[in-house]
Amino acid sequence: MPRLVILAGVASLMSVAACGTASHASSSPSPTQSYVLVSPSAAPCTLVTAAEASSLAQTTLAASPRSGLPVMACFYTNAASTSRVVIAIQQYADARMARSTYDLLAQQYTENGDTSTPVSGVGDRAAIFHNEPAVDLIFFAKGSAIVAISVYPAVSDSDLSAIGVIAASRLP
Repeated sequence: MPRLVILAGVASLMSVAACGTASHASSSPSPTQSYVLVSPSAAPCTLVTAAEASSLAQTTLAASPRSGLPVMACFYTNAASTSRVVIAIQQYADARMARSTYDLLAQQYTENGDTSTPVSGVGDRAAIFHNEPAVDLIFFAKGSAIVAISVYPAVSDSDLSAIGVIAASRLP
């Protein structure tokens, strides 16, 4: 069974939140930076609707929202659980924290062997990650939020970019 790429990022985000700090190399004077989480500004199921997720997956999907700090996620699956779209959002106290966390997680994805393609026009910064032949992820930062949208089975990069544009447009 293929792993959900989004969960790796969510687990990383949750570990950062649980510890309250994350150590990473940067050009800033201090190698440790505090990450303050706040309630997300948008519910993940409002960023991508069931109809949009179904169109993306080319099958009928139903929502199963799950919430709780530090991450809110919306799971769309079909009856047989053979297709899914997962949207996760994490909100930070400010855009600087979101960008820093985005950069850290994007680096972790590529260090883990995922291939990445930068995407323009989706939030403040975005990339598509492929971690295995059947699971794709668009990951973006907009303002003080980070959003990840994972799709199984895989879809085209243009479809991922399009759903990313839609989701980013619905963030305040």
